[in-house]
Parts: sequence; structure tokens; C-alpha cells
Amino acid sequence: MRLAISAVTLAALLAGAVASRAEAAPAPATCLQDDPVPTPAGYAGWERSALVSWEEVERHGGVVPDIEEDRTQAPPAWWRYPSPIRTATLLAAEAKNPKGLYEAVGRADLQTGDIVVRATGAGACGKMTVVAGTLHDEWVTVEAAPAEGQATRSSDPIFFDGKSLRAEAFAYRIRVKKDNSLGHVRELERDLTHLERTISERPPLVVKRGAGAVDEKVHDLLDESWSLAADPAFVEERRLLTGRALALAAALDWPAAAEEAAAVLDDVLGRTPLRADAALSRVAVLLLAGDTAKAITLAEAATAIPEVPPRVHYLLARALIAAGKAADGAAELRRFRQADPFDALAVRLAAKSSAGATVPLPAAPAPPADGPGSTLRLSATPERAALDSPRYGLELQWPIAWRLTAFAATPESGLLVDFATGRVLRDDGEAERATVVVLVQHPDAAAAAALVRKAGRNMFPDAKLKTLSPLIPGSRREQFRERAEGATHQGEVTTLERNGTVTFLILNATTASYPKLKDEYATFVKSLVLAGSTATRSKATAPAAAPKATTPAAPPPPPPPPPH
Repeated sequence: MRLAISAVTLAALLAGAVASRAEAAPAPATCLQDDPVPTPAGYAGWERSALVSWEEVERHGGVVPDIEEDRTQAPPAWWRYPSPIRTATLLAAEAKNPKGLYEAVGRADLQTGDIVVRATGAGACGKMTVVAGTLHDEWVTVEAAPAEGQATRSSDPIFFDGKSLRAEAFAYRIRVKKDNSLGHVRELERDLTHLERTISERPPLVVKRGAGAVDEKVHDLLDESWSLAADPAFVEERRLLTGRALALAAALDWPAAAEEAAAVLDDVLGRTPLRADAALSRVAVLLLAGDTAKAITLAEAATAIPEVPPRVHYLLARALIAAGKAADGAAELRRFRQADPFDALAVRLAAKSSAGATVPLPAAPAPPADGPGSTLRLSATPERAALDSPRYGLELQWPIAWRLTAFAATPESGLLVDFATGRVLRDDGEAERATVVVLVQHPDAAAAAALVRKAGRNMFPDAKLKTLSPLIPGSRREQFRERAEGATHQGEVTTLERNGTVTFLILNATTASYPKLKDEYATFVKSLVLAGSTATRSKATAPAAAPKATTPAAPPPPPPPPPH
């Protein structure tokens, strides 16, 4: 698998690297809520103003820059908003960032919806509130009620000295809302970063019976990343976030996800070699594939990228320790743990690599088989994934946002491939997915014609059927509509017989999502190529085992890091 980053680029990156980039250890938290400890029920004994205030900010459309959660497992056992003290730090950083989510507000310029936070002189965790308006020329703020819920208060002396904001309090205003593409990107970056701490490698830190929830969350993040195509200004972020989501899917061993992640991330790095987050996800995918040599090369290069996240030291440590370079790996692991002492993956690696032990990378799953001695081949481009079944003479492509959920092959039943489509937003605002099934069989000659003729009725015996114009010459296409599982389902069945092989392609959706999926499904059906077919793919859609990225021009060397 080729990395989309040239040797010249790597040399330029390494030229700016320093021999050691030890991160400063974090200061001990002054507020218990900033430590990785479970949240007591109802915040009993804890500062609740952050909870009430952040909920109010979200009602105004604001985005929480970061969250606190149990980082030892996914789904997390506990989750909470940052404390007022940490909130003050986060909001100040956002205000200094030209593209930050929040902006600082002058003391005489308060408005309804502004956030007021006081980090000193207001208890161990500080206090925060949201301006609800004015009453008799006094500022009214949202407060935590004595029990649960919220209340309001006029001229709260914690934040105001009469009608004026106290010197210890600072005010901020929402600059970017969550319905803005930038706000959406920031939410995706936040959630991906948290999941990368628990499920970015084998074995993922997934709780018992939690795999379904984690799979659904990753698919949601993949959908939302891919949906940024609606905003041309965020093309690069769309590719990057999609690649990061697919890297997590690869760690969960979704079929085809590793090939998709590699194709998308190589495309990002081919366009922007100094994207640190893309490089780190690509290293993670290389580690999943067991390629420690390339992982070390790319991780070492990434350490020289300005403002690269500390996670680069963990990934480099993981690759070095797996390659038997225990001393170098231990040094990188120490650097990472100084910056992030609570990372559960690092704790696990440190325990396994104690006394200089080599910790091999868990093996990837065996390639899927489509019959005895025959392997189903999976590949991807930056836009689509594909499978090729030599045994059944079948090739198919599907959109990156679809998930290949299962496949099975037996001489008796044939080849069965299941997909979950990308998420569809219905007209009522609810979101749902549809399923797509591909079934390939080798019936005897007498049964083949009957299978094609009765495909829709055999699969949906109680449905209303309607014959449609075929999408593939020589095929039969039927639309069905039926009531099942408390909802009205609508979809299509395309059936094709060729050279003794019968292929079924089925879309099963609800009546609300079918109109939004039928064009995408039609493209999927038209991608079908069977052995012996005269159909050929266009160059624009032909899958490649590993897309060849053009070698990028060497960027100038990054500036040296500032002195410590």
C-alpha cells in the first residue's frame, strides 16, 4: 500500500524535528470535576453551574469545545461538560482563534445568550452562567436550581458588582453555531478525537455488549463527515474527517474499511502533506495492517509537523515496540504519558511492554472467502469501495458512506452480501438507514428462469409489485411496497441471469427514505459487472487496489519548535 507522501517531503519534515519533544506534565487539577472520575448521580456535592449553563448554551445553538468522559471504554461509562475552570481556559483559547467557536465580549456589551465565567474566587471549580436578559435594568442570569433543573437570578453578586461585571468574571458570545458547517466540523473533530482514545487499535476498548452502539456511532460520524459535500468550502475537511472515521471503522474490523481509509487518507496527504491529523490516522491504519516500517517512517515525519497532537508519540511508540525497538518505544511512550497520563491505550501498552518486552500487533482478520480456495477482493478509491468475487464472477461498487455489514458464501446458498446505506434525513427531521442485499446463486438451468421471473414475489410475497424499466440490459426490475415491522417499506429488486448465474440486488427502505435513496441505489446496480459481460467501467469509477496518488511537491521545511 503506497503512502501519498514523497521521500523529499519526509526529509523536509524530519529536517525540522528535534531529537526530543517531551511534553510538559499537566498541573494537578484544582477541581475534582476535571479529573477522570465518575460523575455522581445528579452531580451530588459537585458544582452544577457548568451543567446548567452548557445545556443553555446548546439550546442557543452553541458547540461544546470539549467534553469530559470515561476514557477507559466505549461507550463511555460517564460523560459531563467541562467545569467552569476548564471552560474558562477553553473559551479563552477559542476567542484567540480567528476561526474559534466563541468570541470575547466587552464588559459593557453584554447580550442575552452570552456566557459569563468566573474561574477565581468562586470555589474550587469556579462558576459560570448564561445571560437570560434584563429586569429593572439588572442582568438576569441562568442559575443551577437547589435541586435539579435551573432557575434565574438578578444581579448575581458572584458575577456582578451591582450592574457591572466583576473584574474576575469574563464574558463570551457564540460566534459559530452548530448548524454552521464549521460548527459541525468542530463537533465531528471532538467526537472523533475521543473515540480515537479507545477504539483506534486492536483490540478496541469496547465494553461487553457495547459493540452495536459503537458501530452505530462510528457510522453516524462517517455519514456526517461525508455530508459536508453540501458545502464546497469544506471539501478538505470532508475528506479528512471521513478518513478518520474510516480508520476507526478499520480498527473495528469492518469489511473494506481498511482499504477505504487508506484510499481516502492517502488522497488527503497527497493534497496536503502537512495535515497532522491525517498523518496520525494513516499511521493507525498502517499499524492495523501490521506494517510497522511504514508506520515508523510516517510517525517520525509527523513529529516535525507544527502543532502535531501529542498522540504522535503514542503511535510512534506503538510501532517501535511492535518492531522490537523497545528502548526507543519506551522513550516515546514516556513523552506521550507526560502529556496525557490518563490515556487508557497508553496504560495498557506500558503494562504489556514493561521490562523491555516486544508487544506484537494483533493480526488482521483473514480475507473474506467467497468459496473454497477463493478470496473475495476488496478495494477502494477516495470516493467508492468495491468488491470482486472471482468465484462468482462478480464486481460491484458502493458509496464510501455505506457500510458492508456482512457476507457469507456456501455452495448451497451462494454468495450473500449485506450493506447498510448512509443515513437518510426524512422530511420529518428523523434519520434512518436502509439495507441493500446482494445474492448470487448457481441454480440448475430449469430453476434459473423461474427465479428471475418470480424474484419479487418470492422475496416479498405480501407486497404490491410494480414492474419498472431495467437499469441493466437483460435484467428484470420490480418495485415493491409492503407493511412490515410497524412501517410501510418500499424498495426495488433487480434480477439478472447470465451464464447460469442468477444475481439479485435488493433495496429495502421505508416509504420516507426510498425516494432519497433510489438514485444512489441505481448507480450501485449499474456498477455491477459479471464475468462474460461486455460491459466495461468508466475510468472515473473503476476501482483500484490502492489508488496511486501523485507525488506532491516538497513543502518548505517547517519552522523549528519554539524554545521550552
